[in-house]
Amino acid sequence: MIKRDDSLDILKGVACILMVFSHASIDTRNIAILSLGFMGSFAAVLFFSVTGVTAWMQAGRRLPKEVLPPYLILLLAGFSLNGIIHIDFYKNFEVEMLQMIAMGASLVFLAQHFLHPRPVHYFLAGILIYILKLSLDLLAQAPISAQVLARPWLQGILLPPGTFTPIPWLFVFFLGVFAYQASARKNLFLSSIAVFTTLGIFLVTRNPALLDLVNKWDMSIGYFLFSCFCLFFSYYLTKRMVFNKENPISRYILFLGRNSLLFLYFHIFVINILSKLGAAKLVWLYWPLVLMITSVLLYIIVLVYPKLNLSKLFHYKVTWLILITCVMITPLAFKNKFTIFLLELFWGVCLSTNYAISKELFRVKQVAPIGNPEKIAGG
Repeated sequence: MIKRDDSLDILKGVACILMVFSHASIDTRNIAILSLGFMGSFAAVLFFSVTGVTAWMQAGRRLPKEVLPPYLILLLAGFSLNGIIHIDFYKNFEVEMLQMIAMGASLVFLAQHFLHPRPVHYFLAGILIYILKLSLDLLAQAPISAQVLARPWLQGILLPPGTFTPIPWLFVFFLGVFAYQASARKNLFLSSIAVFTTLGIFLVTRNPALLDLVNKWDMSIGYFLFSCFCLFFSYYLTKRMVFNKENPISRYILFLGRNSLLFLYFHIFVINILSKLGAAKLVWLYWPLVLMITSVLLYIIVLVYPKLNLSKLFHYKVTWLILITCVMITPLAFKNKFTIFLLELFWGVCLSTNYAISKELFRVKQVAPIGNPEKIAGG
């Protein structure tokens, strides 16, 4: 069994905090708050890269029939997140974070399991995925290809613009696997290259609109380069810094990272409630308030849920099938938006608190051979 890598949980914990900066919007012109909000939009870069790494780790010790079904559960039951964001996800369909995580992790796992690529191949794959996106942008300027690429089943689902379209967001999963295996020096070098390339494009063109740093939805060249900087520099820091588990801040960030899926659901719930109460007007107190309430809810669930002994229900595959069915029919069965929001939140909490069980549910049990292993091996 591979020992849990705390550095990956640290990255997920930091990503949780960044999500609050991004999702808890504050109407202000304060440069510091706007900058933190901008940094928050890169939370997904950390989440996706860590997910790619964990999928890569599983490839050497687990079979596809063990790994892929839990990812399929995450993809389908993860529509509960779409439900609390978009309410009717059939009408307002977008690929959200959990679908992207399931697809990206599955692809990395399959690549490592069957192809065993070297670290440099992961790097090249990540870069080529973004180059593919740029190539499709050029094709979209031609009348004939523009009609094909603009079709609804492509645009917003497979291709940008959209929240998390596979092209180009898959690049993060592959670069994450490379960064995890690369040395601290290589990560620092590549993060520097991303910064200098951004500055070079600006100095040559003198056109900030060309970089368009904030364009996440269509993945501008500026956003891509800054994503690369965030990714490589984050892994540089994890390789250089020593995390003291006795430090309260480190323990808190680790707690968030180890419960990041549950945090994802609860922080949206807290933000929705506080925004309706006008808490965003508190400006600098708003983000700490969201973090504090979300953390309290996490602590309560983590402490209380195991004592309820409800997790035993999720040791049966039929329970997961029922959960997925509930997620999918909720927007069809109810019209009240708040009812759909609460139900999808509940299904999401069920997914979050029991997802680890789904990973064990499909594990192939190793049967020890009877008798002397050497005699068996020798015939």
